[in-house]
Amino acid sequence: TEKQLTRNLERGKMFRKNLFRAQEALNLALDNLVAQKKETEEHVRVLRALLDISQMLFACRSAKELFPLILGVLHSDLGFERILLFGRETRKESLDLVAFQGHYRLSDKDLHELLVEKKGIVGHVLDSRLPYLCNDTRKDSRYVPDEFGTLSELVVPIVAREFLWGVLVAISPVENAFTHRDQEVLVLVAGFMAVVLENIANMEMLSRELGHMRLLHDVVSEIALLRDRKLIAERVVELLKKNFQYTHVTFFEIEDEETGACRTIASTGYSEKEFALRDAKRRRSGGGLVELAARTKTLRNTPDVRFSEMYVSTIQETRSELDVPIMY
Repeated sequence: TEKQLTRNLERGKMFRKNLFRAQEALNLALDNLVAQKKETEEHVRVLRALLDISQMLFACRSAKELFPLILGVLHSDLGFERILLFGRETRKESLDLVAFQGHYRLSDKDLHELLVEKKGIVGHVLDSRLPYLCNDTRKDSRYVPDEFGTLSELVVPIVAREFLWGVLVAISPVENAFTHRDQEVLVLVAGFMAVVLENIANMEMLSRELGHMRLLHDVVSEIALLRDRKLIAERVVELLKKNFQYTHVTFFEIEDEETGACRTIASTGYSEKEFALRDAKRRRSGGGLVELAARTKTLRNTPDVRFSEMYVSTIQETRSELDVPIMY
């Protein structure tokens, strides 16, 4: 009987031990299940936010509207507390800080170092055009210290067809603040943005082309029946001014093809008496860009007349000049 009692006690201990092990395994399985549930919920939340982002982005009609919208969603829906966007509204513009969320200040000197001299992690991404995740800036030689005390930095380029539209930059004063999932999310968002910015640029280009076609139609329709050269010039000047918002448009008549000598027969905002005064001033100074274009029979585009030795100032506010020979 004593042996049986001892065996029963041993069996009881073993049973309790196995029961504890089973309970621990059950608790571990439950913890894993809860973690998986949270991860799944987080994944679903991110996917929903990305879907919302894609819908909102493709409804945008301008980059100016797009930039603050995207940062707002990244901040409020996806949990990026401090995020900056360096970008451009058109292909011709230089990169600049176009939007940001959270307290962060950059001086003109800081912007020049990042975007022109291409220093720091941002500068590295501008060159490489590849995402970069740094979770301890103290150990990264590329990092340039800032007043915010950044310890984690995630930078993702916005690239479409090899053209760099900008970079998204997430920063944090906390070490190991970002995960590879955060990087994947920003890469997806940057991809959405690149497509939208390309679409906006293409729509603007198409709009300009349609404007050109409408102008050509108007010019042909309105001057086809005219026979007087002066009337034709006046109407062309009026249409160019109306359709392209040029500051001044002037139509010159060639007097000597070899020298390029010409005279004004139509211009916006000036009387015929003023035509003669401006022509005389230009001739005294060698004819300027106008007569150079006429003499060489080539288009002359001068983005900044201050750097042109041939430019003759007849209109004080002129900064850019386009001279187009009319040839047939």
